[in-house]
Amino acid sequence: MSRVWNGKDLAKETPELGLRLNFASLIPEFADQLLTSGLVADHERLLLTPLDDLKAWLRTQNPGEAGLKFEIRELLLGQEEKDMAAAAAKGERFDLVDYELTQMQADESYEQFNAEWARNILALVVEEADSLQAWCKEELGADFSMALSFTLPDPRKNALLEPKAIEASLRKFGADDKLIARAFQAAGKKPEYTGMLLLELAERGKARPPRPAGDTYFVSVGLADPRAGDLSDASLSLAYPKELEGYFLLTFDALRQQLTLKEEP
Repeated sequence: MSRVWNGKDLAKETPELGLRLNFASLIPEFADQLLTSGLVADHERLLLTPLDDLKAWLRTQNPGEAGLKFEIRELLLGQEEKDMAAAAAKGERFDLVDYELTQMQADESYEQFNAEWARNILALVVEEADSLQAWCKEELGADFSMALSFTLPDPRKNALLEPKAIEASLRKFGADDKLIARAFQAAGKKPEYTGMLLLELAERGKARPPRPAGDTYFVSVGLADPRAGDLSDASLSLAYPKELEGYFLLTFDALRQQLTLKEEP
C-alpha cells in the first residue's frame, strides 16, 4: 500500500508540513500555536527532553538580573541552588542525582511545564543557539536538540476532528481492524497518542530534517531562514508513531489550516 502525504512517499522521504516559517525565531510561537490549538490533549503538564543538558549549560552561565535566561534559570535551578546553599551551610553533602530523584518522587509535576513555559524554554534555545551548540560540542560531542512531547486526544473525544474522519485516515495509512478496535472500542491495550516537536541545532548550513527511525516518522516544518545565532542553524520537525500515522497526519493537516504564522511566499 502506498503511503503518500503532501506529495511525498512516506516510505522514502520526510514530507514537509506545507507551511514554512520565515525565521527560526518563530519556532517558539509555532510550538505555542500547536499546544493551544485544541488539537492537543494537555498543555499544562508538558515534558521537554533532554532537560538535563539545558540545565547543565545554565549552570555554566551568568544569568544576569533579568531577561529570559534569568527567568528560565530561576525556574529550573532556583530551588536547587537554595537547597544546595542550605546543605552547604549545614556542612551536609549535596548529591545532585539523589536530589533530583527525591524531587521527582515527591512531586509528580516536577519538571512539567505549561504551554507558556514550554514556549519560553524553546525561545531560550533559539536565542542562545551558538552558546548551547558550543557547550554541547565540547561536553557531549554532539549537536544540541530539544524535544517537546505532546499527546493527541482520545479519538472518540476529539473536539475538532470527527471520529469517522480519524478512523478513515487511520485506515488510509495502514491501520487494521485490531488497531481500530483498540482506538475506538477500548479493545486491548490503549494506543499511545504521543508525538514530539523536535528542535535541532547544527553548524551553519548543516541542518537537515531527520529520517524515520524504527517506528518513529517525521514531518519537517520548513524554515525559510534557519539561522539561529551567528554560527548555528535550526531545524524543526514533528515526530509521530507509525502505528497512528493516519491520526497524526490528519491532525497536522488541521494544524496547518489553523496556524496564523506568516508563510513564505
